[in-house]
Amino acid sequence: MAAPGWGLFGADNPLVTPAEAANRMILPTRNTITSRFGPRRMGSHHGVDLRAPMGTPVKASAEGRVIFAGWKNSIYGNMVAIKHPNGLVTRYAHLSKVSVRQGQRVSRGQVVARSGNTGRSTGPHIHFEVLRNGRAINPLSVCS
Repeated sequence: MAAPGWGLFGADNPLVTPAEAANRMILPTRNTITSRFGPRRMGSHHGVDLRAPMGTPVKASAEGRVIFAGWKNSIYGNMVAIKHPNGLVTRYAHLSKVSVRQGQRVSRGQVVARSGNTGRSTGPHIHFEVLRNGRAINPLSVCS
């Protein structure tokens, strides 16, 4: 992986800003990445998938305010979305249990949900996205 601020992840994913590099987020679990961000045969994968047996704790990547918590749709299933002070939004999807509510403030590392297999999913895991100005960026560019 390129050093913070130097990785280019496509035209839709500009370089990491210095503020983002200085305030690295954490991945929602330390488990193996099973599917990476980027192009696929049928479209694009807007996040990363992390191996997580059913019920694995899902942690907030950084402090912020919950802007969505609950059933999203048949693709994401149960989802939590958090807006962070740096302007980024993180999404955690395919959850079996949501442990926070909309409007709630959360801290970095706080358990916000449990992994699951809801929505369009091939098995229990955590789908994790990071958005800047409404556009998906590679989560690995801002997480350590």
